[in-house]
Amino acid sequence: INAEYGVCKFIYKKYIKKINYEKDLQKMISNMPNRHSSLAYRSSLMEAECRAQYIRTTKMDKGNHIVSALSSESSNGMEPSQYHDLASKINNLEYSIACANDRITEVADMLSARLKNKMKPTLDQWKTLVSHKLSLTSPYPGTEIDRFALEKDQIPWKKKFEDYKPPYFDNENVPHLDPATPVGLKFNHLDEEGIDRTSTVGRFTVMHGFPKNPKGRTGLGGRGNLPRWGPNKMAITVCSRYKEKHHQHTTRSEHSMPGGIVNKDGQPVLEILLLKMDGSNHYVFPQGFLAPNETTRHAHQRVLLDLCFDYSNQVKHLQKPILDAVDGAFKQYKEITKTYMDDSMNTDNAWIEVTVASVHDTDNRMATGFKLGRGVESVEWHAITEKPNLHSNMSLMLKKTLTMLKAYNPYVTDLNMSDQGADAASSSEAKPS
Repeated sequence: INAEYGVCKFIYKKYIKKINYEKDLQKMISNMPNRHSSLAYRSSLMEAECRAQYIRTTKMDKGNHIVSALSSESSNGMEPSQYHDLASKINNLEYSIACANDRITEVADMLSARLKNKMKPTLDQWKTLVSHKLSLTSPYPGTEIDRFALEKDQIPWKKKFEDYKPPYFDNENVPHLDPATPVGLKFNHLDEEGIDRTSTVGRFTVMHGFPKNPKGRTGLGGRGNLPRWGPNKMAITVCSRYKEKHHQHTTRSEHSMPGGIVNKDGQPVLEILLLKMDGSNHYVFPQGFLAPNETTRHAHQRVLLDLCFDYSNQVKHLQKPILDAVDGAFKQYKEITKTYMDDSMNTDNAWIEVTVASVHDTDNRMATGFKLGRGVESVEWHAITEKPNLHSNMSLMLKKTLTMLKAYNPYVTDLNMSDQGADAASSSEAKPS
């Protein structure tokens, strides 16, 4: 395939890409030298014939009279062996293109079969399975505003929808970090202030200065409750440790592994650090938005310190042991994914994108010492022996962590292509920090 692709790519760049059909060919015909043995002349003939062949195969009406002129010009004074050699090379080129096309068709058929059979995705494949359901829920969080009702086929921006007139909402009670209008902001770039306005999904459209949600319409314009226009970058940290026998009483189905680690069904049981935010009935992971010029690793650590230890409000002599404990745990830091997050706070012009990281506290450094940060109702280690009452858009993150650490997984029967759709049936969004 590589060889065939290389031939096609060379011919395309050399003979097809730069064609100005009528003008270029007429100029070549009129300027042909009368030196039949010249290598330059033979090269010109080959180039002219390849271009003519392209015009023939595409059946371009404008090129018909040029092809006729070129054929008669090429045949005058040209040795038969040269003409047959050129024809042979063109036939070989056509054969190579046909073979490459067949191979591409085979690959496409194979991928279609995999999707049809709903084969279990790998962790990397999970990155592309992003739903767009919570972003359509009404009313918008903290308001009584109903979104513009959309059918499934009306969500993509490519679908023309002249009657689409969504309500506009910009929450004045939220400390917005961008100007009131986005006109002039450098989207799809890292701007001068260090704000990353690129998207993990790819380059997104900006219409009249307003960024457009890359996943499609949401039924609501403006920024809503989000601080920035376009992508709002968030860090989410999944902190884990193995459940040890002395942490709490084990059930009959749980047994102690060597070293005091509790297992279930032959797999170690993980404990996950979970938070409850004020006014929410669902657990979430430590989460917060990135600051300008901040690395994702630093953001994960800062958010964890602020929410679970109220670090910035601690007296200085207590800050060092807390920081040492968190630094020790972050030796087992690993990014899981960067992706668009389906969330009820997303709008047509502002949306959340997350970097999810796993921090495995192997030495149990963060066992105690929690102090509730702003907006946090509770912080606790939760043993994952059954499905916790997580917010719906957090479930997939937990599943990935359990799979990565080869721990007991209560979601094991749900790991298929439709798991996000099942998760989206849960209740509405908890407010991130």
